[in-house]
Amino acid sequence: MRAAPAVRLKQKLDRARRRTRNLEQSLAEAQRLATVGQLACRMAHDFNNILALIIGRAGLALKDADANRKDVALRNAVDCGRRAADIIVGVLGYAKGRQWESRVMAADTLMDSAVNLIAWDFPASGRIQLLRRYQCSAPVRVVPVRMEQVLLNLILNARHAMREQGGALSALVALDPEAPGYVALGIQDTGCGIPLKDLKRIFSPFFTTRDGSDNGDPSAGGTGLGLCVARDLVRQAGGEIHVDSTVGKGSTFTVLLPIAGE
Repeated sequence: MRAAPAVRLKQKLDRARRRTRNLEQSLAEAQRLATVGQLACRMAHDFNNILALIIGRAGLALKDADANRKDVALRNAVDCGRRAADIIVGVLGYAKGRQWESRVMAADTLMDSAVNLIAWDFPASGRIQLLRRYQCSAPVRVVPVRMEQVLLNLILNARHAMREQGGALSALVALDPEAPGYVALGIQDTGCGIPLKDLKRIFSPFFTTRDGSDNGDPSAGGTGLGLCVARDLVRQAGGEIHVDSTVGKGSTFTVLLPIAGE
């Protein structure tokens, strides 16, 4: 017995929805791996500095006959090694996609887990100050690796906006008085800002303001998918993302997430 037209149409729609979900997941995964690539480029540069410190301290320990100075040099070398190990553990955890199931966690903990993935790179730049301004610990239900992906992408974009003149990058967590029942997670920079003509297209697929001309910056040159994917992931979590920006003063990207239980 042939299916009725309405049944066949529903089956086609269901198949289309499944294909769309699969494509969205593949796109999000591709963007996450692209972010891992950016982190790997930065890690390679920072590890050169760490290895130089380890070799230098170990060399001092070998040459210095004074037991106290030898001990201090070796302890410094061990501290540098531990720092390198911590960086690798954090990035590998993100690369492997830890915690794919949704769970309830504090908003400030979520923000901090994303910030810690790249915090080690800010002292190396020497020109950008990282500030953590957490005002609340409201619970949110998220897939941690997905929301880390959103926040990390915003942090990398903010860092890129300040690559020339330096500045301050602030990670913000606070209740939003204009959105009861939601908590705001913001990434604020004091960079170049976004022109109005670009601001209207900032979340459009394949739109990017990066031309890849800065060869010294491994995050230069973009696919135009980061913010588009970020918006989709935030909406999947029941939230929304918006941006305020002024040319010459900087930008603030705010992720609004519903407070769990409200």
